[in-house]
Amino acid sequence: VSGIITVQLDGSVFGNIKASFSGNEIASAVYNIFGHGDISGLIIIVLGIFEIIAGVFLFMRFFVAMGKWSDTFLFIIMCFWIAVIVLVDILGSYGILGSAFESTGSFMAFLKSLSSHLLVLGSMLLVQRS
Repeated sequence: VSGIITVQLDGSVFGNIKASFSGNEIASAVYNIFGHGDISGLIIIVLGIFEIIAGVFLFMRFFVAMGKWSDTFLFIIMCFWIAVIVLVDILGSYGILGSAFESTGSFMAFLKSLSSHLLVLGSMLLVQRS
């Protein structure tokens, strides 16, 4: 039980704090795919708002029983996170289709990014099953 509480805290509070300092990986991936236009700005704003709502939701689960809304919203968050993994780790400039295999350093940076994204996805699966 304490591990699930730690995962929820990390996903809600600390995840949003980390995103405010290093959240440019999603923005750079969107700019890399769609260019620096209005559609890119809109996608980044929507993704940022959704990430904040997801963090608030995960934090609220400590205090309020959400019932079936909890499972539905957590499924939506996981779908969003899979989209982030595709944007950053596959299509992004440092992803599989980018420069992940150019050097050992870029490959290690790719693995670090991919492992942290998969860790968050796995923790959401763990929270959903509890």
